[in-house]
Amino acid sequence: MDMNCIQVNEVDSVRFFVEGCQNAENSITITGEDVSHILNVLRLGIGDDITISDPDETDRQTDFECRISEIDHDKKYIIVNII
Repeated sequence: MDMNCIQVNEVDSVRFFVEGCQNAENSITITGEDVSHILNVLRLGIGDDITISDPDETDRQTDFECRISEIDHDKKYIIVNII
């Protein structure tokens, strides 16, 4: 085994919970504390992929694979496109 070779494991997508997006067709808007977490802690930006989840009242979870497409100038919201 080559000692200079480093194995890199694929990292799971970052997941955020956004209520009321189960019927989304093209995009989802993220607001609140998640915006700061996405931008300042995770340092994600336009073009990065995340997973949006919305559990319904029966605890069935709807997942959307999304890509960040727009960041509000004042950092109050992020728009992600469903991919």
